Amino acid sequence: MQSINFRNKILILISTIIVIFTLTVIIAITNSFNWILEDIIFQNEINNVAQKSELTANWFEEKKSDMEIYANTQVVQHGSWQEKLSYLRTELQKRENNYSFFFIADQDGNYSTTIKNNAGNISDRDYFSKVLSGKTVISEPVISKSTDKPIIVISSPIAGNNLSLLAGTIEIKSLSSYINRYTNTQEGIYSFLINSQGNIVAHPNQSNLNNHLFYNYSSFFDYRYDFIEKIKNKEKGNLTFRENETEMHAFYQTIPGTENWKIVSILPQNYLQKSIYKVNKIIIIISVITIILAFILSFYLSHNIAKPIIQLKNTFQKGASGNLNIRSEINSNDEIGEAAESFNKMMGVIKDLTYNDSLTGLPNISFFKKELENHLYELKNDKLYLCAVGIDDFKSINDSFGHNTGDQILQKLADRLSNELKSEHLISRVGDEFYFYIKERKFKSKTIAEKRLHKILSHINSDYFINENIIYLKSSLGVSVYPDDSKKVDTLLKNASLAMHSVKKSSSDKMSFYSINVDKNISEKKKLENDLAAALKNEEFILHYQSFNDSQNEKIIGFEVLIRWQHPTKGLIPPGVFIPLAEENGFIKEIGNWVLERSCREIKKLNDYFDSDYYLSVNVSPEQFIDKDFIRTVENVLQKTELKAENLELEITERTTVENIDYTIDVLNKLNKRGVKTAIDDFGTGYSSLNYIKRFALNTLKIDKSFIDDFINNNNNRAIVNTIITLAHNLNLKVVAEGVENKEQAQQLKTFGCDIIQGYYYSRPIPLEHIIYKLKSD
Repeated sequence: MQSINFRNKILILISTIIVIFTLTVIIAITNSFNWILEDIIFQNEINNVAQKSELTANWFEEKKSDMEIYANTQVVQHGSWQEKLSYLRTELQKRENNYSFFFIADQDGNYSTTIKNNAGNISDRDYFSKVLSGKTVISEPVISKSTDKPIIVISSPIAGNNLSLLAGTIEIKSLSSYINRYTNTQEGIYSFLINSQGNIVAHPNQSNLNNHLFYNYSSFFDYRYDFIEKIKNKEKGNLTFRENETEMHAFYQTIPGTENWKIVSILPQNYLQKSIYKVNKIIIIISVITIILAFILSFYLSHNIAKPIIQLKNTFQKGASGNLNIRSEINSNDEIGEAAESFNKMMGVIKDLTYNDSLTGLPNISFFKKELENHLYELKNDKLYLCAVGIDDFKSINDSFGHNTGDQILQKLADRLSNELKSEHLISRVGDEFYFYIKERKFKSKTIAEKRLHKILSHINSDYFINENIIYLKSSLGVSVYPDDSKKVDTLLKNASLAMHSVKKSSSDKMSFYSINVDKNISEKKKLENDLAAALKNEEFILHYQSFNDSQNEKIIGFEVLIRWQHPTKGLIPPGVFIPLAEENGFIKEIGNWVLERSCREIKKLNDYFDSDYYLSVNVSPEQFIDKDFIRTVENVLQKTELKAENLELEITERTTVENIDYTIDVLNKLNKRGVKTAIDDFGTGYSSLNYIKRFALNTLKIDKSFIDDFINNNNNRAIVNTIITLAHNLNLKVVAEGVENKEQAQQLKTFGCDIIQGYYYSRPIPLEHIIYKLKSD
């Protein structure tokens, strides 16, 4: 199948977008406008009903006013019967469109009309007694005794000459015509009146009238509406109902000045649908025209857009074929021109990146390997030392200071390597690792080469001053020797990297040559990892405790718990060996929670046995601390072991605290509220700031052993220790000195005001049973 060319793709794309957009707009506008139009019609009908209600009320008031005026004229009050009837007939001719006839009744109810004298008696009518009391009233619908037609009577009292009332009659059909005079009845819209009992007073369908039903039923009409009972006692509103399987909408409003009469307007659903259909038809016509114009415009645009893009595509193909010197010749002042200019710049960058690292400017690993292969080919009997340098725990630097600072460190480290090795040596970077090589011919022996490499490592491990921060960096160096270890470049690189990673965990010697033992150590590490997975289940872990001693009276006030691994074949394994493995393999949280519960239970028993109040300090791993259930875990342990919260202290490292400052503040506050104490372990070796420390709900700072080891003879360390103690006390924190090994150190710390001393000077870490024996002896 032949592929579609780019121009047609542009045409299809633009057309599709326009059609989809247009259809989406049509659907959205139609739906939205349908709702809006329906709301408008509904609101308009509500307003119409309210307006009709007011107009009908005014019309009734006008008729009542007519009757009151006529009733108070001189001729009506004092004229003869013939004068009165003659006057009223004249007035009726003037208002023949409003009234059917007038009549006058005496106090006994005998009445004569403008049609007939002595027409009968109306004393049985409900309105008759109301008018005798002096009110002008509008009657309920009645059947006229004179015309036998349904009417309403508007009557007003007359004073004097034994006359009781003057009244005008209005036929129901005239009343119905009045309330529907502005109604679009051709669309099925109509209005009618109901009285307070819910009976229909006036309705446009006069053909339903049956005179004889009036005396037997409560309405003139056979017409029935199920909703009337629901609305007759309500002031106003609207509802939906069905009439002859057709959905209808009713709007109603009480007529002011009447006895709870209501005007009701009926609006068919098909009227709404017709209105909506007309609007939708207009929208569709506009949309079709828009789509046609859009296709014409799409054709034009596709031609103009595709031409320069096809030119650019051809240029890209030449660049992709390996021609790094190709450049686009498009010079238009638009986005395509900018794309062409960017392409030209990109080809320059690609050409540069083909051989160089973008961050440091050093050769990249591909170029490094190619050049190294050429160099090895030229070597005869000389050896070559391929070196790999990696920054220890580079992730913590990025997390603490940001990736921008991390990038600056990599740039500075690259500069230091370049300055040390000069231009004759090739250097390459991969992530946070650097590779370089040196030739044996420059050195008389391997020992001299090692000294040179140690000097390079020492230089790149010097302090880094970046963004007003002094950053202490540790790097590890691995060396693979050609041709002793291998003659292949990839193998030499792998061996150098293995040697480097093998010393990353070491705190002393940070350089190692590759040997078969490196592979062996890796295999041994893997076996140890497998054994570690079963150690907790097999109860191979044991706990030792090292005492905390008050610096003033030297009495024991608490213990730090330290875990040991009693391996079934390798014997006692210190935590420095298996804790990193546990962290790498995800066992550390489970092990940490086991240590927390077991040590709390044992210290509780110790305190119960000696009736003492020793506190327990437990190291918390970062994985434990950041666990969302950490607080609940601590609470559960305290509840199960019954150890008092104030007898538990949790130690966290500086690095853990700065991983997420807000989270750390929240957790420490929650622990503090529960009475659990917290301490910063190995203070001074991490990346924390006193600005953060003062925001943390801490109790203790533990000075790292590295500051204590030589602080008697080292003025700098002594000043640092004294400063930490002073700052901690200013923040209302206690200070623990770790790694105190002799009396001189203890005395100096006591002089500085250190609160608590921990170290071999008082006690090595020992099992609980040895502590119990020692406490008994004391």
